[in-house]
Amino acid sequence: MNIQSNFTVPFNPNPITLNDLGKGRVFTLRGPRQVGKTRFLKRLYQENPQLNPVYESLDIVRTEKELVAFIKRVIADRKPRLILLDEISSVPRWQKAIKYLFDKEEIGGIDFVLSGSSATDIKRGAERLPGRRGPEIEGGWDRTLLPLSFAQFIKHTALVSEEELALILANKDAPQNVPQGLHQRLGAALLKFLKVGGFPTAILADQEGSERPFRTMMAIIRSDFEKRKKSRIILDQVLARVNQIAVSAVTWEAFAKPITATKVIVRQYVDELCENYLLTDVECIDLARNQRSPKKPRKLYWIDPLIPSSIVFDGLGTEIEEPGIVESLVSFELIRRNEHNLWEGLNQLRHVYLWRDSRGGEIDFVLWNKEKTAIEIKWQNQVSEWDAKPLNRTFGGGILLTKDIFATFENTKAMPVYWFLIGSV
Repeated sequence: MNIQSNFTVPFNPNPITLNDLGKGRVFTLRGPRQVGKTRFLKRLYQENPQLNPVYESLDIVRTEKELVAFIKRVIADRKPRLILLDEISSVPRWQKAIKYLFDKEEIGGIDFVLSGSSATDIKRGAERLPGRRGPEIEGGWDRTLLPLSFAQFIKHTALVSEEELALILANKDAPQNVPQGLHQRLGAALLKFLKVGGFPTAILADQEGSERPFRTMMAIIRSDFEKRKKSRIILDQVLARVNQIAVSAVTWEAFAKPITATKVIVRQYVDELCENYLLTDVECIDLARNQRSPKKPRKLYWIDPLIPSSIVFDGLGTEIEEPGIVESLVSFELIRRNEHNLWEGLNQLRHVYLWRDSRGGEIDFVLWNKEKTAIEIKWQNQVSEWDAKPLNRTFGGGILLTKDIFATFENTKAMPVYWFLIGSV
């Protein structure tokens, strides 16, 4: 069954378009498993017959020598102008094969799209191809495909109509022009998104009234670690620990304390979850020194509600309460909008931070672009000037995200989480 065609409004993301192709470039496509990378490659194959494309999953290719032989055979037999290789990460040292063929001038003029779910493997491979990836291109050679955002979710599940969505986006700065009934429906849609999330398989399961793909998600998480001969016992403890701390800021020492492994090993597991596009690692910002502060407490957020729910379904951890899921979704939305190197994974962020002072005061998020923007979440029925005081006092204002309240408190704008997340589609 084609998941994309089952959305009420068809969902066909295009991280790489026909306009990107035709110059002999080597693209990578990264993102978590089950997000649609294979479906996208097959669609790219079907929609571009003029490029005589070749699609191949590399599950049975074991070495770089086998990869070289396979690509040579394909070029000789098919004369393609586009080669789509799925799960390139499964081939150790794949970059050596691509580099070898480029240096031998055997693949000049052919576009490659190499997909995988591990930023660790693909990042290292891409970095070892200097000068061998074709002409520079706007947006770079490295692209990502991620679960649906809230804005995409409401569009492609038709929780609001195309006309209503256009009205919302045209009045982002004038919410009073949007009917109250539509605001209420957006709030209800957010509550649904908190449960379903943005993985296409989870959305389809919800539409069909079937069980959410908890088992599949857990199998995916474990398989990536098993391939690297990592301990399932430690992995399960790390997964449960992330759920346990929810959105609390912790040091590496505090996070690792109840786990039967050293702090260094525990951090390796967390880093791999981030590099597999499942978890985000948000560090503290040091305002006095104007720099990140990796030794201070950090927050770890799952990218999608399906992941913590799957962990609970497996009997490993505790449920994350609704305010924690909201904060996680906001964190991932901020990362989508502000981080320009998502192909590296979801750790070592450059623009999204949290802030804490020496007395334990905290601001949920600080965006550090040309200027700093502070964002605080108050998932509660009422907010007041008191809730905005830390933003106004420390940052001279900011954004206060609420359940359903619009207001202004000095230089802080309060708005519902759903209004902030709607962004642009």
